[in-house]
Amino acid sequence: MQTGRADYDQLFRTKHIPPDEPVFIIRARDALSAPAVRAYAALAAAAGADAALVELALQAADRMAAHPHPRLPDVDHLTEAERLQLAYRLERRAWAAGAAVPSLEAELAERRGFARGRRLARQLPCQGDWRPWSTAPLDGTGVLACGIHTSGDPRPVPAGVEGRRYRPGDSWWAILQFDVWRQPSRWVYGKDGDPRLPSEPLGWRPLPDLPGSAPADAPIVTVVPAGPAAGEDRP
Repeated sequence: MQTGRADYDQLFRTKHIPPDEPVFIIRARDALSAPAVRAYAALAAAAGADAALVELALQAADRMAAHPHPRLPDVDHLTEAERLQLAYRLERRAWAAGAAVPSLEAELAERRGFARGRRLARQLPCQGDWRPWSTAPLDGTGVLACGIHTSGDPRPVPAGVEGRRYRPGDSWWAILQFDVWRQPSRWVYGKDGDPRLPSEPLGWRPLPDLPGSAPADAPIVTVVPAGPAAGEDRP
C-alpha cells in the first residue's frame, strides 16, 4: 500500500491491501484525528454505508479523543525542499479554485469558469497575432500574456471609487516570464517574480522592442578598428 510516506510504507505491510493502493493513516496522537474520523463516519452514514461500519468509526474516534498528549500533525519526515514544494502546490490549488482553501465545490466552479473563459477567449482577448500558450518560451524570455478570469474578487469597492472588481469572464493581460533561476521553475510576473497568476494564460505574444532599440532578431555587427594605412608607421 502507499501511504504517501516512505517510512510508513516500510512499517505497514499487509497482504490484504495491494501495494499500489493509496492509504491515508491518521494516528491517535494527531489532535485532529477524532474530528476527522467522526466526519468520515458522518459521510459514510449519509452515503448509506452499513450502520456497523459507522459505529466502528465512531468508536475509533472516541478512543482517539481519549488518547493522551494530542498534538498538531507535523512534516518532520519531509525535507525543506519537499515541504516548500507541497506548500506551493497547495497555494496553486487554492488560487486556481479562487478560494482560501481547496474544496470540491470550488474546484468544480473553477472548471466551469475556465471552460467559459476558453469560449470567451476566442472572441475577446487572444485574437489576431496571439500565439497558443503551449508555445510560449521556457527560457526566461519575457512575454505579454492574456487570459480570462475564472473567479471574481468578492471584496467590496472602496467608498468613493467608481467601477467594480473583476468578475469571472473578464480578460486580463500581464508581462510574464518562465522563472528558470529558482526551483520549482514556473511562470511568474516579470515585475516582481510573483507566481500567483489570475488563471492559466491562454495566449502570448513577444514584447515590443523599446523605442530606439534594434529589433531582437537584428544581426549583430562587430566593428573592428582599421589598421594603419599603407606606408604609415604604427604608433
